[in-house]
Amino acid sequence: MVSVQNLNLGASAMISIAKELAPFIVHSPSDQSKTTSAADVCALILLPPQHHLLLRFHAHTDGVRVHIATDTAAQIVPHAHEFLRKLASAVATGTT
Repeated sequence: MVSVQNLNLGASAMISIAKELAPFIVHSPSDQSKTTSAADVCALILLPPQHHLLLRFHAHTDGVRVHIATDTAAQIVPHAHEFLRKLASAVATGTT
């Protein structure tokens, strides 16, 4: 299942998002030598017992767009949206 959410954050928030999600950041094989880009952040979260949640953050002029992909049923997506809402709030207020 795939979903998209737009966070009302500036591009500078990408650094805070990357720091907050640091343990979950993944890179493609071509990105192995690069550090995390301020424009794109990909995080892979494993959900027990055997589910996966991929979050791809990309800075746009109108905010931070998050592409959400999961291999589980649709019940995970609303929780992902709630997590992202709380993450955006924490980043916006500087409480991360």
